[in-house]
Amino acid sequence: FFTAFLHFRKSFVRKRTGIDKERVKARVHIVEALITASTHAEHVVHIVTTQKEADSASSRLQQDLSLSPVQAQAILDMPLRRLLRLEVEQLESEASELREKLASLESLLSTDSAVLEEVIREMENVAALFGTPRRTQFGSGVLLNQAAGSSKGAEESSAPSAKPPRKRPSRKGASAGKTGSQKKKKMMMMMTTTAAKAQVSTNPP
Repeated sequence: FFTAFLHFRKSFVRKRTGIDKERVKARVHIVEALITASTHAEHVVHIVTTQKEADSASSRLQQDLSLSPVQAQAILDMPLRRLLRLEVEQLESEASELREKLASLESLLSTDSAVLEEVIREMENVAALFGTPRRTQFGSGVLLNQAAGSSKGAEESSAPSAKPPRKRPSRKGASAGKTGSQKKKKMMMMMTTTAAKAQVSTNPP
C-alpha cells in the first residue's frame, strides 16, 4: 500500500511541476516582449496607430522587434495607455524572479531523488498541520491503554444486568406458530423435490 501511495505522490508532483513550469515559461516569454515594447514604446505606438489591420501590425512588430507571434499578440492586446505606463525596471525584476523559479522547477524534474525529496517535504508539512500525537502509550511491552480498556470491560461485564421478564406465548399463538412452521417446512420440501426432479430430467443417466 505504501509503495503504491508513494508512486502516486511522485507522479502527482511531476505532473504538477510540469504544469507550473510551462505556465512560468509562458509568462517569461510575455514579460520579455513587454520589456522590448516598453523600451521601444514610440515605435510600437507608431506601428499600432498606422497599421489598419491587426495582422499587418503583428507582422510588423515581429519583423522590427524580433518578436514571436504570441509576443506580438500580447502587445496588441494591451491598451496603449497601459503600454506607455509600463516600467522597465519592474518588468526586469519580474523576469528575473520568473527565471529563478523556472530553474528551480527544472531542477526538481531533473532527477527522481529531487522528486522524492519534494514528496517527503510535503508529507512532513501535512503531518505538522494535521497530525495528532499518539494516544496509545507503550510501557513494559504492554499497551497501557489496551490494558485499562480490558479491565474496564471486565468490570462492566461482571456487573449484573437486569433482563426483562420473558412473556409466555398463549396457546393460540403457539398453535398458530406451529402451523406456520409446518407450512414452511412443507413448502421447502416441495421446492426441493421440484428442483431435484428438474435436475434429473435435464441430466438423464
